[in-house]
Amino acid sequence: MGVRHAYTYAAGVYADQIQRALMAPKGEPHRVAVEEMVASTCWRLGCSGVSPNEWNPIHIMNTLREESMIEAWLLTKQ
Repeated sequence: MGVRHAYTYAAGVYADQIQRALMAPKGEPHRVAVEEMVASTCWRLGCSGVSPNEWNPIHIMNTLREESMIEAWLLTKQ
């Protein structure tokens, strides 16, 4: 039917907002906050040896929670 589901659209917008924060100039408060949340969440989930921005945890996708901002972002990366 060519209609995008509202969840798909919302996930895209959410992922875009996280990416915009990560691409903001160094030292910007929203960038610092998002970088810290991404780093701590990814470390807690087992990310090591690779940048959290590049990490794609396919092996734990079924355990990620949409209630967690960064886990929801990771879900949009699948």
